[in-house]
Amino acid sequence: LLRQADRVIFCFDGDNAGRKAAVRALEASLEPLADNKTVAFLFLPAEDDPDSYVRAHGAEAFRLLARQAMPLTDFLMQELKSGKDLGTAEGRSQLVHAAKPLLGRIQAPLLRLQFVKLLAGASAFSQAEIESVCGLRSLARKPAPGSARRGAPSPMARKLLRVIVQQPGLAARLPVEL
Repeated sequence: LLRQADRVIFCFDGDNAGRKAAVRALEASLEPLADNKTVAFLFLPAEDDPDSYVRAHGAEAFRLLARQAMPLTDFLMQELKSGKDLGTAEGRSQLVHAAKPLLGRIQAPLLRLQFVKLLAGASAFSQAEIESVCGLRSLARKPAPGSARRGAPSPMARKLLRVIVQQPGLAARLPVEL
C-alpha cells in the first residue's frame, strides 16, 4: 500500500480483535514506512465495521472520521504506555524496553528521530540515552574535529586543481599555501 499511496489509513472495529489486528498492522508498517509517507489508524465503535458505519452514518461521516485518524506514532505510544505506571522508574524503564525492538524496525530516519524524542519525553530519559540503550545511531552526532566539510572550491581553484591533476609535475612549483 505504501508503494501506491502517500497516506494509508487502517480502519478497524473497535473491539479487542480490531485492536490486535491494528497492532499487527502497525508492526508491519514500521519497516516500509518512509519519511514522506503517513500511516494512521481509525477505530470504529465496537458495534460497527466500516460497511455498517457507512450505511448508518453515510460516506461523508466516514470521511470525516478518516481525516481524524490517529497517527502511527500516537497509536504506537498509546500501545507502549498501556499497562505501565509512568509515575515510577520501573514503569518508564518498561516503556523504553518495550519500545526497543520496534525502534530498530523504523527505517524512516526522521520519523524514528521524532519517535525517540516522544519516547524521551514520556520516559524521562534523554534522547541520547534512548538511542544508546536501543543501539540506534544518532542522527544528531557532532562531526569529528577536522572532519567539517569545507565550502565548494572557487572557479579559479577548480581550474588550478584540473591543471594539477592533468600535469602533476606542476604541483611542485606552486606555493604550499595553495
